[in-house]
Amino acid sequence: VARMKSIADSASGFLYLVSKTGVTGSDGLNTGDVGTHIRTLRSVARLPICVGFGISTAEDVASVAATADGIVIGSAYERLIEENLNHADLPGLLAERTKIYKAATKITR
Repeated sequence: VARMKSIADSASGFLYLVSKTGVTGSDGLNTGDVGTHIRTLRSVARLPICVGFGISTAEDVASVAATADGIVIGSAYERLIEENLNHADLPGLLAERTKIYKAATKITR
């Protein structure tokens, strides 16, 4: 907690919370642990908290959105692009996935 406070005190804009250790894009996001870390960080910080690293499903988004101020998704988009490089409407696929993620954030805190 002391390290979180030290970082939060010197930060500006927003805080980026890494959701887990390991390889980005790999399975195994423990959303319960993420929620606990967000609540702990929020107790010592006033800045918005954005969470990323390992968030890939709408379920992950919904769970993290319950306590975070923002969500960063990278590897899931990278995978979608890699798997659909020759798709006639790749931008449309990305837009549809974004709509799914956005809908998952529509929760009540």
